[in-house]
This record gives sequence, C-alpha cells and structure tokens, in this order.
Amino acid sequence: FRGVAALPQAAGTAPEHWVDELERCVTELGFIGVLINPDPAEGQDLGIPRIGEEWWYPLFAKMAELGVPGLVHSAGCKSTRETYSEHMITEASRSVISLAESRALVDFPGLKLIVSHGGGSVPYQIGRWRAARYLEQTEVEAYDTKDGSTAAEVEPFDVSLSRLHFDSLVHDPHGLELLLKVIGPERVLFGTEIPGSGSPVNPETGRSFDDILSSLDSIEWLGADKRRQVVEGNARRLYPRL
Repeated sequence: FRGVAALPQAAGTAPEHWVDELERCVTELGFIGVLINPDPAEGQDLGIPRIGEEWWYPLFAKMAELGVPGLVHSAGCKSTRETYSEHMITEASRSVISLAESRALVDFPGLKLIVSHGGGSVPYQIGRWRAARYLEQTEVEAYDTKDGSTAAEVEPFDVSLSRLHFDSLVHDPHGLELLLKVIGPERVLFGTEIPGSGSPVNPETGRSFDDILSSLDSIEWLGADKRRQVVEGNARRLYPRL
C-alpha cells in the first residue's frame, strides 16, 4: 500500500493555500499522489468554481511539477437535496463534464486525473454530452469574436474525455463492462470499496457487490492483457513514484 495526500481544502481557502502541504506530503513523506475534493463546500452553494476553471490552476501546476496524479473524489455532503452516496456520484459526473469543458487538460498536458466511481453517470449518458459538445462546437464555428478573430476552438468531447482516467468502482459487472467499452481498458484503474459500501453480498451472485476481480473475469472479450492493464498496469504507468 502507498499513500496519496489529502489537502486542507476547507471552504473559504483557495488552491494556492493547499500546494505547500502537497509538496510536503510528496517530497518529505513519500506520498505518490493526491486526493482532490472537487466540492470543498460539500454541497453548499458557496460560489466555489467548478473543477477545471483557472481558480484551480495553482494546484494543477504543482501537481504537474511534482509529477503526481490526482484522484477526484468528493468528501462530505451538507446538502438537504441528496444523500452522501448521491453526492459522490453527482460530483464525479459533474467533474468529468467540467474538466471536459475547460482548458485545464490542454493548458497542463502532463496533468493526470482519475475520476472516481467510474465517472458517475458519464459512461451511461455519454451520448448526451457528445451531442452537447457538437452543438457547442457548431455554434463556435458560426460566430466570430467582436475583434474579428475566430472564437476559441472547442475540442470534441471524446478528445477531452481521452485525457481523463477512471476507477472501476461501480458495484455492478454490467456497469463495469459499459465503462470499459466506453472509456477503454487502458484508462480504467482498479478501485474498490471493500471494506465499505461494496461489501454487502449480492444475493444474485453470492459475492460482494464490489467484487471487481470476479466482474472483470466475467467479461469474456477483455482478455488477460487488458485485464492486467486494469488491475495493475495502468496504475504503474500513472503513478511514476511507485
């Protein structure tokens, strides 16, 4: 086991206040990555910019400098409109869309981000986001900025998506197979919530809901090499400090 750093992401602080702790954890304590809470307000409307906006750039710059990947995973939930588990999935979904719509992954080409919970709803709803990006791109191409220059190019959604990685934590073999088909085995990393929310036994299978290895074994087209990528190879590639 190797540790990833948690940051002092209290609501009311900004990313430039987090980077010293990240550097300390990596250079002094030997941590190999960082956990990023995309919603330090924990479901409250406190005006914190969506992940990917320039407000986050000091953190991204320090991550790129240190060569450490970030696992995007929310923390607590103080919202009265959703439960803790619902908030996890909502923030995973929102993070993918926010990052895909931003320039962060273009401005920091070495930045490595892994979105938790299989990207939330994104694999299931990818057609909607592709269509939205196509519409946005056609609108950009149809108009010029006031000074006569061409408006900034909008990347195709799949190009933006290809810059992200995802964990395998979806609690369902059908969901995991869909994730692998949509995202590709080369960008999915082993992740589990055992012990945790994935521990209860599924009466239909007799195994824990989050039994990732058995779920991978049930996907016939995956093959041994791609299974090895998910279980081990992708993590070794993304976490060079291993």
